[in-house]
Order: sequence, then structure tokens, then C-alpha cells
Amino acid sequence: MNIGKTGKCLFFILSFLAAIQGCGYHLVGHDSNLPPDVRSIAIPTFVNSSSEPGIETTFTQLVRDEFIRDGRLKVASAKRADWLLNGRIQEYSLKPVSFDSSDNVTAYWIEMTLVVELLDNRNQKKIFERTFHPHWDYQVTSGVTLSNIRRVEGINNAAMDFGRTLISLIIEGF
Repeated sequence: MNIGKTGKCLFFILSFLAAIQGCGYHLVGHDSNLPPDVRSIAIPTFVNSSSEPGIETTFTQLVRDEFIRDGRLKVASAKRADWLLNGRIQEYSLKPVSFDSSDNVTAYWIEMTLVVELLDNRNQKKIFERTFHPHWDYQVTSGVTLSNIRRVEGINNAAMDFGRTLISLIIEGF
């Protein structure tokens, strides 16, 4: 029996797919280790214990946006959600990390300390509590306005990365 090149290719593709299916391979962002009865999460505005005013509002909204973008847990009100994610921004600091030949700062490192607690909202049982240290760097310019815009972008980028980290931890179980 002569199956030809097309038949051989199809055979190898089907064999490969059958092999990886049994090995536990999956697409990142599509698997879930959530209990089947957990479908929603509430993310109230983080508490801000840092010296940076207003950071909690931006940070919380961007974390919520990452959960909404992911879509595997519906973001709901605290009264309706299966799980509740509480966060507290404990520290915020800027550290100079790069200088020019005149010792002027050319880049800062944004560092934060956040404590996050995940609760089963139905029985108030703590699932976990962890401390995180999100960070991001940004370049400084001679213009104060542009430097501040870059600092805010750095905070936003740190918040989005943090949101993706939480999604991996909570939904995918890493």
C-alpha cells in the first residue's frame, strides 16, 4: 500500500497530536485549576499604606482589567463574588539606577510591597495570603512633565504585570 507524502505527513501530525495530548500539554491562559463552583472574584480597591497618594486606585483598576481581559473569572461585586481578593500597598519607593556623566539620574526603579489575601467569600475562609514586590523601571528626561508621565507608565506596567501574576497564581495554580 502506497500512502504518499500527504498521507505520511497526516500520519505524523496525528501521531504527534495524540502523543502530546496524553502528556498534559496545554495552551497557557486556557487551563484552570479552579474549583468548579468558583466563577467570580471581587477586587475591592486596595488599601494604600504607602507614601504615594492615589496609587491604590490606579493599581486596583489595572489589576481588575487584567482579570477582565483574561475572562476565566468574572469580576463581580463583593456581595456576589465567590472569591474576594483584598490587597494592601505597603510600600512605594523610587530608587535611582542609572546616571549620566554629570551624575544626573537617567533612570529610576519603582519598587512596591503589596500584601494580597484571597478569601472564599462564601465562608470567609482564607485561601492564601502572600507578599509581592512588583517593580518597573523608567527613563528620566530633562522635562519634569515627561518624566512624570513615564513614572506613571511605570506604575501602570507594574500593575498590569502584577495582575497577570495573580491570574497565574489564582487560576492556573502556579
